[in-house]
Amino acid sequence: MVNSETFRDLADELAICDERAAAKLRDRAGVLIIDAFNSGQLSSLNGLRERIKYHCGPTPPLNGRHAVLAACASNLFSDVVGAEIKRCELRGGKLVLIETFYDGILPQRFPTLRRHHQIIGPRAKRLDRKRESQALRILARLVNRKRIPAARRSIPITMSKAAKLMGYVGDRSTIAERMHQQLVDNGSLFEKVNRQTFIFDVKDFPKRVRAQLLPKI
Repeated sequence: MVNSETFRDLADELAICDERAAAKLRDRAGVLIIDAFNSGQLSSLNGLRERIKYHCGPTPPLNGRHAVLAACASNLFSDVVGAEIKRCELRGGKLVLIETFYDGILPQRFPTLRRHHQIIGPRAKRLDRKRESQALRILARLVNRKRIPAARRSIPITMSKAAKLMGYVGDRSTIAERMHQQLVDNGSLFEKVNRQTFIFDVKDFPKRVRAQLLPKI
């Protein structure tokens, strides 16, 4: 699981850094959000699953559009924190601003994160970094979840093996994704050990397989 202190430390750095350093910190923040979500944290944020799926894949082709959002960790962080969106259309060979609005996953629940200032230039960038720092502190609170009780902690196993024990049928990648979605949707606790294995709460599994999940004494 991702420690809440990691988000707070990043928030402290972002609050005092310059814009060049901030670009690297935003990328780190995006990676941290992905790690937290994959460990069963931040599941209460509506829309996060879809944005992570987008930014963990290849940037989509233009297909007639003039621009698409690049798939990357820093843009995921922007999607979570919220950004000023400018919708434009090409008219007479020139881009014309149609509307400006504000969007983001966190501002849906925490309206104070919406950008209200109309300042431009260096001061505006400082205010935005302050808002991003505030967002990271909110994420730190959201990841600070209860741990699985010691008596119910499973041995480390892969997500696909857990899915098979749960009764899913299919190829490993498909059932692993379905298992992960079920755990997140149910608000179940599970902890990422490394890239492949996780620790689960045995109470989330059928009684007939729980003994297989507990450590051998």
